[in-house]
Amino acid sequence: MFRFLELEVNGWDFWPSARIPLDADVVILSGPNGSGKTTMLDAIRQILNTPKLSQNRRLVHYLRKPNQPALIRAVVTNRKNSRGRRPFDRERIHTDEAT
Repeated sequence: MFRFLELEVNGWDFWPSARIPLDADVVILSGPNGSGKTTMLDAIRQILNTPKLSQNRRLVHYLRKPNQPALIRAVVTNRKNSRGRRPFDRERIHTDEAT
């Protein structure tokens, strides 16, 4: 199992560029309607390769500039478990953090 430590987006819908630390035990996204909370959660959904984004939005909806790519980057933990295995061993990533 891994934990998110940081999320960074560039060109992702509402967010031209943002870096959000997620390394606390509790992380709260707050703000008024339309401020980008769900958009940020959808960035996490995209990283996790979930089949659906919020409100049946299509991926193209999130491109800030349709002719330019968007970047979603996460840093996650990759520490050994009690059996000495890491979450990303299959990908041959053997450091305590993975991007």
